[in-house]
Amino acid sequence: MPSSSSLHCRASGIAAALVLITGWLRPAAEAAEVYHWDLTQSTTDLVNSRQIVPGDPGGLGPGGYTFSGGQGLSFSQAGAEVSDTYTIFLVFSLTENDAGYQRIIDFKNKNTDDGMYVYDDYFYFYSDGPDIPTPTFLPNQRIVMALRRDGATKLVSCVVNGRPLWSFVDSFDEGVFDALFNQMRFFEDNGPTEHPAGTVSKIRIYDHVLPSEFTLNPRIAQLNKAFKKAKKAKDKRKMKKIKKQLAPLMAQKAALL
Repeated sequence: MPSSSSLHCRASGIAAALVLITGWLRPAAEAAEVYHWDLTQSTTDLVNSRQIVPGDPGGLGPGGYTFSGGQGLSFSQAGAEVSDTYTIFLVFSLTENDAGYQRIIDFKNKNTDDGMYVYDDYFYFYSDGPDIPTPTFLPNQRIVMALRRDGATKLVSCVVNGRPLWSFVDSFDEGVFDALFNQMRFFEDNGPTEHPAGTVSKIRIYDHVLPSEFTLNPRIAQLNKAFKKAKKAKDKRKMKKIKKQLAPLMAQKAALL
């Protein structure tokens, strides 16, 4: 055990948004959302109709899947669809923010303690992630977490509610899904004391590194400000031009959540 010291878009809509994300991503023809579970509706993946398994089938409701005491979610990949390069979006809340270690993602099918945790009220990747005790959430607060890993550089980064928290080089592949068991586990631990309690509404997983929502916000804010100025000046031509610039950015933002 670690010691006390130590995101429903249709596939076509998502693909269209991904085409707009150019530059440092893979070619659009190769880009893919691999899994998308909207747990306010069901445990069926919206991409390929794959099932994620809840620890408590009765925990599903209109607000998402409510879990506690090791009743998280698990999923067996048919192959190595997601391994060392990914973006994982989780939309969830936790009932406590002062409960010590609470495991969010287990990459090794309960065989090690490595993985994504919260420790009290901040996010921490055990064991090689940076220990930056900056408060990041309150009990029952809606959290949008993006965890990204680039297999080529082994760089892992975490963004919470649009705020970049930290990054580190995962030299020992602690954030790589176990090749032997090929199992994903969310909100459950391999021991008796580090299971979180809360509600998760969405899990969305891509097989590549996506730009986080926070990278879009400054440009969106800038264009919104320009639009208001043009509207005040009754410059319809400029308003139309700004709307055209805003549309793809808003589509990207919607596709991420």
